[in-house]
Amino acid sequence: MMRRTAVVWWLWCFVLVLLGLAGCASSGPARGRPSVMTQRPGSKLADSFAVGGKLVYLPPGDWTLVAAEQHSTEYVAYGGESGPSFDLVHVAEVTAGRLNRGVRVAATEATGTGINWLDEPCKGDEGLFRLDHRRSFRNQSCIDIRSHSSGAGARAGGVHIPSDMITVAFTRYGMSDLLVVNYDFNPEAYGFADAAGAAWTPEQVRRDPRKAAFIEALKAWATAALPWVEYGYDGESEPTTPFPPAPQPAHS
Repeated sequence: MMRRTAVVWWLWCFVLVLLGLAGCASSGPARGRPSVMTQRPGSKLADSFAVGGKLVYLPPGDWTLVAAEQHSTEYVAYGGESGPSFDLVHVAEVTAGRLNRGVRVAATEATGTGINWLDEPCKGDEGLFRLDHRRSFRNQSCIDIRSHSSGAGARAGGVHIPSDMITVAFTRYGMSDLLVVNYDFNPEAYGFADAAGAAWTPEQVRRDPRKAAFIEALKAWATAALPWVEYGYDGESEPTTPFPPAPQPAHS
């Protein structure tokens, strides 16, 4: 299993600048479910887990909890006043010493009131795919698919980490809560040779029918999974179809 400190390189690739005032706790859609924050690294997970009063859904697979940590924030505009706390969770699927897939989550630990997010993650360059369902500047929901470079084929705790992962990122936040779920896919596990990040630029994907088909499969899965991410965030409008299975590695 990967060492707890070895996940730093890929855990958090964004920083949200915050203004506002955190409020009191709420049970959220995960009411009655124990938080994954109470489990030890190395615990096995399946189907879904609770974090920050929200639910995060897992595709079928052999999932292991790698890290679960709390991160505190400060309101820069208010001279370092304490801001919302986040639960940060990293789950991985490892086969024969290779990281196949991963799930990285950032969730506000408790529902707040009047949190003014100044970052706007549903905007920016298109990457490999972008689906924007934002309601307003401070009520956003989007899917983003892009290549995420981790370095030159590192190893951590005996586990091979590829130089590139394809990340399907779901971002959902309003004035009281935030949930970011990143599903990471190792192209090597799907029959693609390990390569530098340039191999997964939009232009390179368009030129390679196999890569284009893989990204199309991820787009179809992400679009079908979005209602479940929304439901895990606010507990409203439970989907009528099961959480969709994600593309399976070639040798899982």
